[in-house]
Amino acid sequence: MQRRIFLQAAGIGAALTTQAGRLFAIDEAASAAAQPSSRAVASGIAALDDLTGGFRPSELTLIAGRPATGKTDLAQRIAQLVAINGSRPVIYFSHELPRDALLERMRASNANVGLHRTGADPLSVVERERLRSAGRQLAQAPLHIDDTAALSPKEILERARRFKTDKGDLGLVIVDYLQLMQSAVPVQYRADALSAIAADLKRLATELDAPMILLAMLHRDLLYRANKRPLLADLNRSGAIEPHADQVLLIDRDERYHPDPAQDPGVIEIQVAKNRRGPTGTVRLPVLRA
Repeated sequence: MQRRIFLQAAGIGAALTTQAGRLFAIDEAASAAAQPSSRAVASGIAALDDLTGGFRPSELTLIAGRPATGKTDLAQRIAQLVAINGSRPVIYFSHELPRDALLERMRASNANVGLHRTGADPLSVVERERLRSAGRQLAQAPLHIDDTAALSPKEILERARRFKTDKGDLGLVIVDYLQLMQSAVPVQYRADALSAIAADLKRLATELDAPMILLAMLHRDLLYRANKRPLLADLNRSGAIEPHADQVLLIDRDERYHPDPAQDPGVIEIQVAKNRRGPTGTVRLPVLRA
């Protein structure tokens, strides 16, 4: 009887030890996933990198929000930080803004001079020098902007592959934005086309062995509810887009909906709503707009 009790206790102890080992391994794996790997590309925004661990090769990150909430401002800021500070080649596909307009925004942002002032006088001597310095940095950075309209995923692959061959490296691909892209295969419903494009871009990220950021517009339905903070469900109202992403960043600016008075004036909220290899959470930053 005592031997049977001893064996049962020993079995329970072994099971608990095994379970503890599994929990420890899971915890270690989660901690490792949250840390930047040697191949991860940092966004350059410390609070965001602390949460996501950076952008990893073959992964697709969605940046989604309503108009004028800061999607492009965030994407162009990341592009600059990766290309200038990180010295990694970045190719930016801009389907909405012309190349010169996007470069002007980047220059103003990098110089910390309001965009509305860059064409006006008088600018101070210090501001002029900052703009000149920012322009030189952009000219020397391994950053290429392609503003060809309505590209298909196949065309993006071909152009990104040529850029990678030319530079010998590819740090980041940015596509701005999903709803302005052309589907390679005709489909009856636009939602199906958007889902197919997102799936194709995920495959492209894997084929290019580079991280890819895809900007997307959230469905307007969120405007008709009391709490306008974006949800993953808002993204999928335009098609099955979210399942193809490794990370989803939802962008929100409270002052966009409550301008008088704004609860959070001058603040952009980046909600890491999906993160396949790490935690989710929210990062709050000063508005990134130039």
